[in-house]
Amino acid sequence: MLVSRVVGPGESAVAKFADPVAGPGEAVVLVRACGVCASEFPAWHTGDAKGSTLGHEVAGEVIAIGPSVSSVRPGDRVTGLLSDGFAEQTVGRAAELVRLPPGLSFAHPLGEPLGCVMHAIGRLPSLDGMRVAVVGLGFMGLSCLGVLRKYGSTFGVRPGTSIDPATLLLWLSGPAGRKPTSAALVGGVAGS
Repeated sequence: MLVSRVVGPGESAVAKFADPVAGPGEAVVLVRACGVCASEFPAWHTGDAKGSTLGHEVAGEVIAIGPSVSSVRPGDRVTGLLSDGFAEQTVGRAAELVRLPPGLSFAHPLGEPLGCVMHAIGRLPSLDGMRVAVVGLGFMGLSCLGVLRKYGSTFGVRPGTSIDPATLLLWLSGPAGRKPTSAALVGGVAGS
């Protein structure tokens, strides 16, 4: 199979490697789409990722499964937590893959960014009646708002927007005169 490997600062090269083999609990995925994550840019630009295959925002088709895998099967269209996506094939834990609905383009469902959003929201103590601020309305911020909308009120602030911190704290604490019970500021989750 063909794989794009980082060979120096801002440079990669395509080389031929053996196809991956699924071990116990794993699935081999034929990569159909792979996003570029901002977290990979620094290592790409400096060359610190030399010798590695970038790409962890993968969608593709399962082409082989290892022993004891029942959550996916060959032919399933999936996304999820995968790495080495700048290759024709990659292998990952089958339990971390999610089947795609029929008719959805491979270019749309990148499960890793949504997984990051769900992980960040899962770190909150509770969403019951909580007011949450999402700072930044890039891809990740908008995804966060979309998920939080199911749990109640949300509040978004565009990067560069001037907002009085006292006003934000009042909004987070609830109606005037009421002592805050639970509030959280989700920062660093939202992209720009």
